[in-house]
Parts: sequence; structure tokens; C-alpha cells
Amino acid sequence: MCHSYKALVLIQKMVKVPPTKALSLFNSLNHHHTPQSISFILNHLLSSAMLSHAHSLLLRLISSRISSPFFSPSSLMHQLTHTQFIHNSTHTLLYEAIINAYVHSHLPDQALCFLNHMVRNAHFPTSNTFNNLLILLLRSNCFGKAWLLFNEIKGKVAMDVYSFGIMIKGCCEVGDLIKSFRLLALLIRMGFSPNVVLYTTLIDGCCKIGDVHLAKKLFCKMEGLGLVPNQHTYSVLINRFFKQGLQKEAFLMYENMKQRGTVPNVYAYNCIIKEYCKDGNVDKAFKVFNEMREKGVAYGIVTYNILIDGLCRLKKLQEAVKLVDKVYLVGLTPNLVTYNTLINGFVALERWTLLLDYLINQRQLDYRHHW
Repeated sequence: MCHSYKALVLIQKMVKVPPTKALSLFNSLNHHHTPQSISFILNHLLSSAMLSHAHSLLLRLISSRISSPFFSPSSLMHQLTHTQFIHNSTHTLLYEAIINAYVHSHLPDQALCFLNHMVRNAHFPTSNTFNNLLILLLRSNCFGKAWLLFNEIKGKVAMDVYSFGIMIKGCCEVGDLIKSFRLLALLIRMGFSPNVVLYTTLIDGCCKIGDVHLAKKLFCKMEGLGLVPNQHTYSVLINRFFKQGLQKEAFLMYENMKQRGTVPNVYAYNCIIKEYCKDGNVDKAFKVFNEMREKGVAYGIVTYNILIDGLCRLKKLQEAVKLVDKVYLVGLTPNLVTYNTLINGFVALERWTLLLDYLINQRQLDYRHHW
């Protein structure tokens, strides 16, 4: 029996059974599939609202886990969207399933090709499918393609605030704030309301290029709109204020954050602890660290490394060593930064004998923990 005849018989059987049984029959055919049998099962699944099954099947086809002498993955996808293989009721769904399968497979050019083909044929993706492709393009360092797609399709797809947020973040990541603010203006013209995430993204973008003044203006404008800054908003500003030498403003922002009932995240706490340690105020740094633990904020080896460095700066090597030992007790593991910080502290004081003793003891300790 030839392969095409087997496929024809299979299709005739699948017509008469539920989609789950049809899928089982389809899988039993092994390497004897044709574009017709695949088209049938996909349309059957999509018309039965079994989108996840259709998506899984397409992923297997794209990755060549389902193969056949009748097609290649690329040629098959183009055949499936041809009018003779597709049902009117599932046309848009099939396009979307193919695009999302390519997105899932991290193949941005193929996904973009089918989205353009879809639009040319007067079928338009949902905002979710469009957003998924935008994210993939930006993560694949294809900002130009993402920007072109966004502008070509913005009047044809039902975009949402998230769509704008994705693109604004992309603009900020490449340092193009002009495009970011154009998108913000367009978003408002289209009747959307900017949210905290959008403003935080713009504030972060301003901070990355060192424009703290503009970041502060955006922060004030956000509050004027009644939007409540979140942990990330505060963290971004606190970090940038410190980097710009605006210590007073950073500490005021930190206090403002707590007064409003927003619990600082680990990033904000680390910024404050690091600044106190740089100034030699290790006692204040440990006070913040204790507050951090009381609030239940999850911390890691980075926080300990900052404190160890603060102690070493003050030549308090014994306390630094004790803190390294404590790292194990809280279930963490010292890393290269931990050891380098401590060793540099010993070297700075030329405590060679103590350094040698410490390294021998540490090796024994590491050995015990390993076993």
C-alpha cells in the first residue's frame, strides 16, 4: 500500500471519530504523513478548540520529530496555509498556531514571515500572538524588525497597553528615548492610560543614559497621575542617585518608599547597605540588614559579600571571617567574590600568616561541607 493511500485511508477514519481519537490514529501512521493528513488533523483539532494539541503537533513538525518524504518542515508550513488545505473557520487560528510555534522554537524570522503572510491575506493576529512575536524579536536583538513590524501593523491589530510596554522597553534598551516618548504619546492618543510599569520602564531608560533629572520628572508626573510607584521604580532611582553621587536624594527616596508602605526589595536594600559600607557606617549597614531579615525579604550571597567588604574596609578581618563562616550556617555558599574580598583584606594588612591559616582552615571546612 503506497504512503499517500495510507494517508487517505487515515483521513477517512479520522472524519468519523472524536479529535482525541483522531490524533491517536494520526500518531500511529509514523512516517507516512502527507500535507493532506496533517492539514486535516490540524483543522480537526483547531475547530474542536484543542489549541494546545495543535500547538504541540506543530512544534513536533517544526523540529522534524514528525518527518515524511513528502515535505520538509518549511515547505509544509507554507502548504498548510494554502487555500486548498485550510478551512475558513480555522484560517486565523492555524496562522496563529504556526506563528506561536515558531516563536516557541525561537525562530523569529519564520514567525515574522507568517505573520506578514497572514496580514496580507486579510487575517489579523490577536494581541497575544503579536506581543509574543515582538518579545522574541527584541530578545533576538532584532530591534529594527520589531520597530518596523509595530509601525506597519499598529492600525490593523487590536493592540493593548502591554504591546506598547514591550516596544517602549525595547526602545529604552537600545538607548532610543525619543522613540520611547513617541510611543507614550501615541498610546495616550489611542485612548490608553499609562500604568506604573510603563513609567518605571521609562524611568529606568532615563537612568541608563544618566539623565537623572528627566527620571525625577517622570517620577513626579507618575505620582501626579495617581500612580503608586512599585519596588522596582524606587530601586531604579535609588541605585542611580547613588551612582550619580546624589546620596541625600537616594536616602530620601528610600525613606519615602518605606513611609508609603512599600517594602524595599533585595536590590534596594543592597544599594543602601553598600552605600553605608562605602562610607564606613558598617553598624548602620547591619541595622538595615537586620531590618531586611525581619521583613522577610529573601537575600543571598551578594548581600553578605557587601557586608564582608565593608568589614574588610574597616580592617575588621576577624569579624569578616566570622561572617563568612555564618554564610554556611544560613544555607548559602560563599562564591569567588566572597573569597577574593576576604583575601584582599588580608593582603591589604599584610597578614600573611593569618591568610595562610585561614585558607587551610577554609579548605578543611569546604571539604566537610562537600561531604
